[in-house]
Amino acid sequence: MAVRLSISDSIQANMIFQLEYGLTLLSRLPKDNFSSELEQKAIGLLYRDLPHPPSTQMGPKYQFRSADGSGNSPFDAEMGKAFSPYSRSCTSARVLPINELPDPGLVFDCLIKRDKVC
Repeated sequence: MAVRLSISDSIQANMIFQLEYGLTLLSRLPKDNFSSELEQKAIGLLYRDLPHPPSTQMGPKYQFRSADGSGNSPFDAEMGKAFSPYSRSCTSARVLPINELPDPGLVFDCLIKRDKVC
């Protein structure tokens, strides 16, 4: 069982950035009819792969998002609107004072920075 898990983990690790590598390669192709056709097919593939809400539930009023973020939710039109108060969906167990917050650079390096660049 442990061998099977480690093999599937390594396969999954190798496949993590395959889409990103493919799109990077596509963006570096010379601009011609062939690359334009590939770009359109890639965009169509990505668009079809994304989940879309059924139009029957949303209606024409919520078909498009507004620039200020209002109307994104049919249940609360003001939720997410620009300059509106932000409320968290859960509260912190312990609020940290400003002098105890971690260095933003360290947070970036630990959570967001990748080991290697494409």
